[in-house]
Formats: sequence, C-alpha cells, structure tokens
Amino acid sequence: QDGIEDQGTFSPFMKPLSREETGKFGSVKNMVQNLRYRAAPWMERAEMIDILLRSGVSPEAITEDAGVTSMEQGNWRVALEVMNSLKSLGSEDEVLKYYAGDEENAEVAFGLRYIPKDLRVEAAKYAMEKNMDSIESESLSRNIVDYNRIKSRVGENALKGFEYTPADCVALRLYIQAAEDYDQNNVAGTISKARETGCS
Repeated sequence: QDGIEDQGTFSPFMKPLSREETGKFGSVKNMVQNLRYRAAPWMERAEMIDILLRSGVSPEAITEDAGVTSMEQGNWRVALEVMNSLKSLGSEDEVLKYYAGDEENAEVAFGLRYIPKDLRVEAAKYAMEKNMDSIESESLSRNIVDYNRIKSRVGENALKGFEYTPADCVALRLYIQAAEDYDQNNVAGTISKARETGCS
C-alpha cells in the first residue's frame, strides 16, 4: 500500500489542500519529508501535522510514513496553541524566539498549557529565565493551578504574603511541602528554598 506521500492524487479520505496551505508548505509529499527528516522548525512541523490531519490523514499514517509518534504530534500541536496564545497576549519577542528555536523547548511550552491566560505570559518568561525543562514547566503549571484552588478554598487573606506570580506560586507549594514533611531535617531546607524562590 502506498504511503501518503506517494499518492499521485488524494485518496477518498483526504480533502484537497487549499492554495494557502500548499503555498506555505508545498505538497503532501514535501510535508511528509519535512516531518520525516525534521528539516523544518518544530512550530512549522506542528502546522504541517494540523494540515494533514484536517485533510483526513490519520495520526497512525503520519507515524508510519513520517516517523512522528502520535504523542509527539499531540504535544507539538498543543505547544503550538500555547505559542499562538503567547503571541496574541503580547509576549515579548525574546520569549517567543526562545521557545520557537529549540525542539526541547516545545516540550517546555507544552508544559505551560494549563496556566491561565492572565499569568501565561509572565510564566513563560519565568520558565525561560529559570531555564526550565519540560518536567519543571509542568510543575510550574501545577503550582499556579494549585494557588488558585487554595485561594478559592481558604480565601485571599490566608495567602497574605504570597502574590499571584509564578515565583510566589512555586514558593507557596514549597511552604506547604515543608508543613507536610515529617522529616525535620528536610523542613529547614525546603523553607529556605521557598524564601529564595518567592519574590514578595
């Protein structure tokens, strides 16, 4: 069975590409080759995957013909959505270039997906300045989401001293971790780290 790049005409399951789509990335064959050899920046590859999926190509076919796993496809597409939101929210060019340039930073951007829009720009810059990896950006997202959950549960007065900033959201999580830690040898170190992390 021919792969999607070898089809001279679109299969019955594929919708013809628009002139705008073919004008930007060329033919299906060209997109598949770009994906296979990872020749284009990750954001462009994410766009190509979007185009192929909208045209009726299955994730499995992209994996088979281009070697991009379904997980990679999903992660790049979500990371692209994060990038588009950062751009629309007015993120600095330096931050956008940082995430767009390195494929590893696509995973860092993916980790920021749960951060509310009102703090996403600041969080993206914070993650860049701290040179966070994908695991750390996921943790940052959880810390910010947790801050809002805790605030809604205990009230703003109970969080006096903790501002709604990426750094303070991380510091709050560290203080909670220290309070829940039964090993006193760990508590002092955790509190010290929280004080160094928080900015308020």
